[in-house]
Amino acid sequence: RRRRPLSTTSNRSNALCVCLSIRTVLRHPNHRPQGGLLRRLTAQSGQLQLHPSDLTDAEWERIEPLLSTRAHRGRRPTTDLREVLNAIRYMARSGGGWRMLPKDFPPWQTVYWWFRRFVRRMLFRTIHDIALMIDRERSGREASPSAGVMDSQTIKAPAAGAARGFDGARKITGRKRHIAVDTDGRLLKVNLAPADISDSAGAGEILDAIRNRWPWVKNLFADGAYSRTRLMDKAAFQDFIIEVVRRISHKAVLKRSLRTRRSYPVDLHQQ
Repeated sequence: RRRRPLSTTSNRSNALCVCLSIRTVLRHPNHRPQGGLLRRLTAQSGQLQLHPSDLTDAEWERIEPLLSTRAHRGRRPTTDLREVLNAIRYMARSGGGWRMLPKDFPPWQTVYWWFRRFVRRMLFRTIHDIALMIDRERSGREASPSAGVMDSQTIKAPAAGAARGFDGARKITGRKRHIAVDTDGRLLKVNLAPADISDSAGAGEILDAIRNRWPWVKNLFADGAYSRTRLMDKAAFQDFIIEVVRRISHKAVLKRSLRTRRSYPVDLHQQ
């Protein structure tokens, strides 16, 4: 009988040791690994993503330069920011609470502190805007959009932790999301509000945000619910042109309003 090469046997032994180490860490009731310990163990075993929502190496290489640099004074931070972003992505995908984070992530207090810091520094907005401009350039368009589509959606939502209202047009009690996308369906701005806020009133806040974030946007397409004198006057004052698309118009024009449906989530009540 031919003996197996020593290298193969040693590799299997190393993989077995890594698997036993991961199992020991996961089963320990009072141990919460710090600094991405499980990440290093899974990387040694060839499994780079512990959860489906984790950042890939390519995504992390693009996001890491956008993070804040180390301070020149004070002690060095010991928290792995990649693990913090993985925890935030896990929260966004699973819809769980802060205290329900798995133990392979940093403590939920640490993750929440960094989440508030990222929000104040507008990190997520920066990542979104950069990704949008890169995607537009890949499709052969200018980086900054010049036209967009406005629409709204109302769904039922639980009362806990969120203000609700009654949408008389759709006969729904819940929340409404006012949204603006470019002509290809990429998200430009979203605003969550109670369902009793009319489309024209919610569009006023959308116009203010678009003028600040996307100054090159000139034309906006909308349906008949946005044909209000107050909204039109505000749009003209901010140098917007709102083109109201009627149902009697050509069907090819109505397809623009359908592109906003690409950005609607299934579970809006979790936002």
